Formats: sequence, C-alpha cells, structure tokens
Amino acid sequence: QAADEMGMMIQVEPPLGFGKQEWLDILYTCRKHPSVVIYCCGNEEMLDSKKIAQLKEMAGLCHTIAPDALFNPQEAMRGIEYMLNVSGEEENNVEEPFPHNPERLEKVRGFSDVFGQYPLGLLSYNSTKGDWRVLNERLVIYQRPCLSHEITIHGNYLNLDLEHRYEGTRIGTEIFASARKNLIKEGLLPRASLYYKNSCAWMRILRKHTVEVARKCKYNAGYDLLGAIDYHWHRCGYPCGIMNEFYELKPGESVSDVLQYNGENLLLLDHTNDRNITSGEQLDLDLYSSLFGKESLKEGNVYWYFADSNHQIHQRGEVTVNDIINGRIEKLTTISLTAPKLKSPMKLTLYVHLSGGEYEINNDWDFWVFPKIGTVNYSGSADIKLVSELNEDTVNYIANGGRVILLGSKPFPSLPTSFQLSVTGRVQGNLATVIEDHPLMNDFPHEGFCDWQFYNMMEGGEAVVFNELNIPFKPIIEVVSSFKLIRKQASIFELGIGKGRLLVCTLNLTEKDPAAKYLLNRMVSHVNSNEFNPEFVMETNEMKKLISSNITIDYDFSTDEALDPNAK
Repeated sequence: QAADEMGMMIQVEPPLGFGKQEWLDILYTCRKHPSVVIYCCGNEEMLDSKKIAQLKEMAGLCHTIAPDALFNPQEAMRGIEYMLNVSGEEENNVEEPFPHNPERLEKVRGFSDVFGQYPLGLLSYNSTKGDWRVLNERLVIYQRPCLSHEITIHGNYLNLDLEHRYEGTRIGTEIFASARKNLIKEGLLPRASLYYKNSCAWMRILRKHTVEVARKCKYNAGYDLLGAIDYHWHRCGYPCGIMNEFYELKPGESVSDVLQYNGENLLLLDHTNDRNITSGEQLDLDLYSSLFGKESLKEGNVYWYFADSNHQIHQRGEVTVNDIINGRIEKLTTISLTAPKLKSPMKLTLYVHLSGGEYEINNDWDFWVFPKIGTVNYSGSADIKLVSELNEDTVNYIANGGRVILLGSKPFPSLPTSFQLSVTGRVQGNLATVIEDHPLMNDFPHEGFCDWQFYNMMEGGEAVVFNELNIPFKPIIEVVSSFKLIRKQASIFELGIGKGRLLVCTLNLTEKDPAAKYLLNRMVSHVNSNEFNPEFVMETNEMKKLISSNITIDYDFSTDEALDPNAK
C-alpha cells in the first residue's frame, strides 16, 4: 500500500521451498497493487530440469493471473551462469563469451520476461574487476532485460557505538559484546571506532565505482543493490548498507552524494582503476550520460574543471551537446586532462556538470598526481640496503648498525591483500585500512586510509600478520581484518634490530605506478633521515629464531557464520 501511494515499483518473491498454493496466494494478493511489477520465484536455487519445470508452471500462472506484470525466474541463475557441473545431471556447457549452460538458458528464456542475472561477481564479489565492456559482451546472450543480482555486497566494520540500543531487546547485545571481547583480547578496542569510520570510507568509494560500472552497461536494465541498510540477523553480523540498521546514514554518506551515482540521471566517466598519473601526463576520458528524465536533451552544456584539495583550479573546459537521447547511454564528449607539474604529490578532483532542459547533473572523480621520479637512488648518508627477504647475513648487517628496507614479507607470516573490500558477513577478507600520522607518510597524499591511489599497491600485495609474533603492533599502514576473526596486519612497519634499523613494506611496488615509485623514494629518504627511529628494538637472536621458525598462516576459514568461538 505504501509503495502504491509513493509510486515505487517493486519485485516480490516467495521463500525458499515454496509451493504452488503459496505462489497463487502471492499472485492474487499482489495483483491488486500497481506497485508490484515483477514476480520472482526465489533466490539462488539450482536450476536443474526439475526446478526449470516448476518455474515454467509458475510463469504460466503469473502470466495468466497477473498478465500486466513481468516474470523473473530467479535471482541469480545457479546452474546456468555459475556453479556449473554440480547439478548431478548431464551438462552441456560452453566457454564463450563466458562459461554458461546455453540449453538451460534457452529453456528459461522461453517463459521469462526479465533475468535477475549474476554477472560472475564482476559487480559484487569481484567488483574492482568489473569492466562495462566485458559485461556488455556477456549480457548480450540473455536477450532479455537484465537486473544484475546483489551488486556491491561490500561489508564494513561493526559499529560498537550502537550496542546500547540492543540492551533489553529480544535480539540482545551478543554480536557487539563478542566483538568487543575479542578486540580487548588483541589490544585493539580503542581503534574500533576508527576502523568503522575508515571501513565506511572504503565501502563508499567502492560502491560508487561499482554502481557506475553497472550503469555504463547498455544491456543492464537495472540492479539490486546490496544493501540499503545493515542486516545483522543474516549470518549474525551483516553490515552492508548505506545506512545502519536504524536507517541512519553512515559516516561520510549524504543523500546528494549517493544520488550522484545512483540517481535517475547520471554523468559517467570512462576511466580505469589506475587513478595515479605523473606530472605532465595527459588523459583522454570519455564522458557519458545516462538520462531517464521525461524528455531527451535537445541542447545542453557540459562544464568541467580539474581542481586540487586547496581548491585551486588547474584546468577547465566546456562544450555544447545536442540531441542526447534519454533511456540509454550516450557519449557527451571527451575530456582531455593534463596533470599539472607539482613539486609534491596531490589529490586532484575532476568536477563535471551538465546543464540543459530539465537536467542539472553533477558528478566528480578523484585522481592523484605525482612528480616525475627517475631511478630511486638509495645511496646517501647512511648505508642502505634494499632486500626482498631477510636472512642471517642481513640481520647481522642490521644488528651492526645498518639500515635496511625489506620489500617483501619473508620471514614474517603474511596474508595477501587486495583493493576488494570483504564480502559482508564473512570471516575472510579485510574491512578497512589505516594510515598512521608518521613522518614517512607526511609527504604522501592520503586522508588516513588507502583510497584509489593504493589500488595497484594493494592488488598483489601482502600484509604481515602479528598475532603470532612477539613484536609490538605499531603499523604505519594497517590492514584491518574482519571483526569476526581479528588479525593484526600491517603493510608498512619499522623496528630496530640490535644497533640498526629495519623498514618493512609488503605493498606491491611496481615501476609503472607513479604512486609506488614516489612511496619508495619517500621510504629511502625516511630511512636516510634522523626521523627513522623505531620505538621497538628486537634482539638479534629473536629475529634469527623467526627466520628459522617459518611461521605460516592458516588459510582455512572454516566458518562465516558470525562470531563462532570455534572459528579458526
């Protein structure tokens, strides 16, 4: 009734294991409501021959009883587009344009109006890998409007400040109390609020990216966003929303910001995940519109400018656009940016505005500009060595007063890192990053967490795990694990060994990444300076024992069902 009054269009679906009578009850009840435009037969069930036969019958009932509505067979078509060869039936799968079962797809297409398609995780589990061109190649086979299933599905840290609202309720405070107990055990409770804030920031930038990729796909008619609010009763701790479970916007979120990438009318930029550019480098970026207003845009103006964090405009431009059709993706113009020549790196933002007819639309995207750096020179006032792993000879060198930069994790136990935020509710993966106020990072642009300037450095990188180490946890860059399985992790840290000093960096530093080159240069400068003075000094023999002990990390995440005391 509320949706009818608001003009909201909704999809309804039955619970798992429903029968024909339940389906009929839904159809007869909902067909009286104009807000109900799609009927769906459930979520992520295996579409074997028996299930497809049931779906065909349900589709027939839907088209007869509610003929003005659309039929969606399933949210994510398991056995057709993913989880192949597990139904127990003979499978006739193909590999192009992606692995799928065309025979089952053809059968289901025969009685379906729309598909709740699962784009192989490129908009959810692996959203940083999503490419709208690849998605268009894959979506073309469906020959029906596709409503991408559960896009984003990103998680964030638990907000312990909400615990008191559950006191005296049926739900209780167990989720929060258990997380609090484990954080106290690891000595991390004072950092919980920072983890939550930085986690929300990571989720915010990835959500914008993912929704914009989805919106750029011409064969993508829509998407269901996971999620609007947190659902802690699913998997017992499921923070995934733009809002918390009390319908309050999370830190950094605003309605206007969300509408910039999730509104009726959008501006979209064709950019890659490489947001780092070198001074003097030129970028040619195509700008698109996705308009769903009442009319097409006969004539309008695109205004753009490239500004730094001090609000200085380095470049601007404008162009007139004509006959921009609504209801589809339309290229407006190509924006040519030239990175300004800077002595120090800086974040710059491209601001774009479209004005004309009924449309006033804004959007913006961040980039990071770094000065051009040649080969890093690590000879200076101190004898510095760069090594890829520690051995006894290197430890002896440090112990006698040497300074070493370790670009790698050995012999420390480590886990791989990625710029992909953890899937919500799970034990594995990471939920936040923290960049400390430290001399090493003073001249490197950041806002206390790893934004897109760290994309290439986190992809293929590692984080040292301190839980089993007899070393105080003093990270310079921290990678924050799930609150369900707390691992103390650092991608950059420093410590003393005997008379010398060691700086460890496990980020993926590649020559082609201007941010990585600049950070390496900063590390060399820091190690050469008097500011390189680690708080903790490790005994030489203790480090040698660590080298010989070969500590490994258990990758077996045996549960994702919340704060299970038996989780490994």
